[in-house]
Amino acid sequence: MSEGLLLDFDAIVNHFRQRVEQFTRRGSGYVLECIRKLKVYFVKFRPLGGSAGSFVPTPPRIKDKRAVVNVQNSDDGYCFVWSILAPLHSARDHRYRIQNYAKYASELNLDGSIFPLPIKDIPRFERQNPNIAIHCMVVDSKDNSFSILYLSPHVHKPQHTITLLILDNERDPQKHHYVYAKHLSRLIDHRSKNTKRSHVCLNCLQVFSAEHVLEKHERCCLVHSPQQIAFPEPDKC
Repeated sequence: MSEGLLLDFDAIVNHFRQRVEQFTRRGSGYVLECIRKLKVYFVKFRPLGGSAGSFVPTPPRIKDKRAVVNVQNSDDGYCFVWSILAPLHSARDHRYRIQNYAKYASELNLDGSIFPLPIKDIPRFERQNPNIAIHCMVVDSKDNSFSILYLSPHVHKPQHTITLLILDNERDPQKHHYVYAKHLSRLIDHRSKNTKRSHVCLNCLQVFSAEHVLEKHERCCLVHSPQQIAFPEPDKC
């Protein structure tokens, strides 16, 4: 993103008003009275891809949660593939080894895919593999926060919904790495002291203590786009 980029706040406000009107017309029963606080976050553009040497070790603060499966793909660039196969063919031991998943790679339709796989190509992967829906996040190493990069519009329909987490290589900003987020609640539920199992909304990453509360929340939340970062194309920055 160029440093001289200017934001059209009038267009942003108009877009927000349209979204509110659409939400109201869908019969939500809610009426917006006022906005008490509005925060705008800016993040540095980090295009995914470019370097095939994509393996990134799991940061200690995430590793300690035992919430992800980070397959050691060395420099093959296929971390997306191994992270998809990890939940489909869960290994009993040494889940980080490629040998556990390589024999199943032919089960996926990867025609036309380029690796490391850019975020923008995930919808095509889903079309070619209709039994899989992808939920993809990125972690900000500075403040340990998470943002949604992609949420499948079919997240509750396919046989398998798989959450992926992208790790950045702090030494080389051109390298990024997909890992399988096996326990989403364990991964992001650092904001609560609750030790019981929690339930996470894939659309906004809010954490709920009971599944029925989450289901009630999702009926309203899923009518909106996820709280995600929209990256520009690398050649337009």
